[in-house]
This record gives sequence, C-alpha cells and structure tokens, in this order.
Amino acid sequence: MLNTTILSLSITSLSNSPFIIPTTNFKIGKSAFSYFFNSPIYSVQPINNFLCLQTKFSNIFGNGIHLDFSLGDHEKQVFQETLEIKAYTTQLKIISCLFIDCISQSEGGGIKSAAENANIFIQSTGFTKCRSSKTGGAFYLACKKFALQRCCISSCVADESAAFYFTNKYENTDEFQHTYVHDISPTSTATNTIFIDSHEPNIQNINFSLIQQPSIQSVIEFQQFEGFTYRYTLFSMCKGTNL
Repeated sequence: MLNTTILSLSITSLSNSPFIIPTTNFKIGKSAFSYFFNSPIYSVQPINNFLCLQTKFSNIFGNGIHLDFSLGDHEKQVFQETLEIKAYTTQLKIISCLFIDCISQSEGGGIKSAAENANIFIQSTGFTKCRSSKTGGAFYLACKKFALQRCCISSCVADESAAFYFTNKYENTDEFQHTYVHDISPTSTATNTIFIDSHEPNIQNINFSLIQQPSIQSVIEFQQFEGFTYRYTLFSMCKGTNL
C-alpha cells in the first residue's frame, strides 16, 4: 500500500504488536495508542512522507514512534549510496501530539529515529515522564535536518541526555525554538541533559527550569559546530558544573 491515511483510531493494549507503517506516504491523525508492550508505530522501511497529527501515546513499553531505516552495516552502505544517487529525503512531521509514560529499553523514550536522510519537524508536541534506559529521555534522533518548535519536555529520564539526544552528519542549520524543558533530573553518572551534534544549531526562546544534578558537566553538550545562534534563552533553578 503506497498511500495510507488513518483518522480517529483508538487502540489499547496490543501485546507485542507494533503498528507497521506502510512505505512511501503515511498520515495518522486524531488517534490514541495506550498500554502497548512494543512500539505501536514502527518501521524499518524507507518512507517518503510521514505525518503524525493530534495523536496521543501513553503507557507504552517501547518508543511511541520508532523509525529505523538502518538494516545492517553492509546493506546500510549500499542503501545510502542509492539514496544519494536518487536524492531521496524522508519528510517526517509530528505536530500537536502527546507522549506520556513511554518507557524504552533502548534509545529514545517517546521517539527514536535513525533515519539519517530525513528532515524531521516536531511542533506543538509534549513529552512527559518518558524514559530511556540508554540515551534520550524524550527522543533520540539522527537525521539530515531538524526543527523543534513550541514543544514541552518535562519529567523525562535517561541514563544520558535525559531531555533529548540529537545528531546530524550533514552541514545544515537545525532549529530549536520556543520550547520549555522542565523538571529534568539527570542520573548521577550523566554528563549532560541535552546533547546536540549539529553543524549550525539555532537556539532561541528556550526555557530551561528545574534541571537538578550538580555533578553533570553541562546542561547542554555540543559537538564541534561551524556556526551558532543563541538568543533569548532562560535558565531557572538549574544545577550543574556548566551551562
């Protein structure tokens, strides 16, 4: 099935039954997933366009959304070369969604995406009480271009990068704007609350509050970048070695 649209779907308690996303074009809106024992939306196949709108994920024992187009080192290498020839880019949008109590044993509590050739846009979305036993409490993303706008991340937990983890191997500007990061308690072994690996991060109008772990090296850890925009950002009641 090349094009799929799902509206007003509510599913509760499907044990070990992920919702498999068709390839090419997919849209889901005004839906709810709760008490899953696996990621309800999961795909290892490349997608052209993905839109998740006004959808709630709650009490998920796994990522709310898990997109991983990496199929092994050899296959991944051949696949990436094919993508470059075809100029293939995935468009992934998550708008006005809510992730509550999503608990993952791997990376990313609410969302995990290793679609490195994707443009990912997350807007007006909330992550609360999401947990990862590894990296990225709210989400773990590796993509081509990223924008985070008007979101709220609260009470999320991970062994590292309790708020979120983001990495980008391409020379693009990634946007982090008008977002509230609140009540994050990194573990005693964590080195940061947020990890950003971007060629040119643009951080504006972000409110960080109640990030409490005096032993962390920094609230935000950056990899080496070529350009950096940082404006109108507030740190309130935060504890750490450095900002």
